[in-house]
Amino acid sequence: MHKMHKQLKTKLKMENKNLLIVLPILALLLGGLLTYTAFPQKVEVEKQVEVEKLVNVTVDKIVNVPLDFTATYITPAMEEFMKEVDDDEDLQVCNSDEFSMKEISLKKLSDVQKVTVDDDKTTVEFGATLKYKQDEVKACYNAFAVTVTFEEDEKPVVVIA
Repeated sequence: MHKMHKQLKTKLKMENKNLLIVLPILALLLGGLLTYTAFPQKVEVEKQVEVEKLVNVTVDKIVNVPLDFTATYITPAMEEFMKEVDDDEDLQVCNSDEFSMKEISLKKLSDVQKVTVDDDKTTVEFGATLKYKQDEVKACYNAFAVTVTFEEDEKPVVVIA
């Protein structure tokens, strides 16, 4: 019996040793499994990054631009006036004499000129004196009050008094 007891003790010691090896391994596996299921597998990291972005912005700005008054307003108005003289035979008469456009020229433009700009409408008012050349020595003159109105996308209107 003693021998059996000794063998049993040896067997128990072996089983204890095996149990001591298996239990920590099982504990580690169980701990790993619990850790895997209890904690999320994805890790979120918050990081601030500065991003530079270019954006086109339209800015309305009123700028004073030097304007050639004569070239912008007076010259186009005088050209329209001379077209009207060319089109209207009554304006080609001075002292009951008829003249061709080759014999008519703009002698003088009045010193007082008025320009009114309103949205898409511009009105130019001026006085003009036409010279009707009869020959080398003689000439006839007529003075007119002229108003030329320019409207966007329309033919200019010339009023002569």
